[in-house]
Amino acid sequence: MRVSKIGSNATYHRCIKQLDEWSYLEYIPSYNPMKGSKINMFIFETSSEQALNGNHPKNEQVVGQVLVPSINSINNTNNSKTSKGESNSPHAPKTKKRFSPPSFDEVIEFFKEKKASTEDAEKYFNHFESNGWKVGGKTKMKNWQAAARNWIMRSGEFKKQNNSTSTRLNVNESKNYDIPL
Repeated sequence: MRVSKIGSNATYHRCIKQLDEWSYLEYIPSYNPMKGSKINMFIFETSSEQALNGNHPKNEQVVGQVLVPSINSINNTNNSKTSKGESNSPHAPKTKKRFSPPSFDEVIEFFKEKKASTEDAEKYFNHFESNGWKVGGKTKMKNWQAAARNWIMRSGEFKKQNNSTSTRLNVNESKNYDIPL
């Protein structure tokens, strides 16, 4: 942490987990404050050959294991195994899909499937494209289809609001301002 100039334990663990997700290293946390976590580092070298898949033999070679002192303390020390030998702990490694923004045509097609207007699809796409596909302008979007379903549900509410505001206003255009109140 000192060498990488990271001052927070949470930042350190987040960076290590991201490096693991991106397959730069293999992170095996111990979840025990008395034992260190393991990190398997891979050899990345240049080659004149083209790697056709992610299972290139040069990338699978393990340089060594680095013991990383764990700073996590876990209240639940249940290390029970399932019948297949897999741990059922909430900290088991999960495979995450990376979000990729949809194309304009995908959004139009999705809105047509949901029987929504193409105008709503255009508004949806333009809104999130301008926000960098972030929800609330801060959080990275994880599932654009779920956000689109919410957009479709709320579009009916917005249309009702817009129609009701014009009927709520009681405007009498033929007022005579010469008559005192």
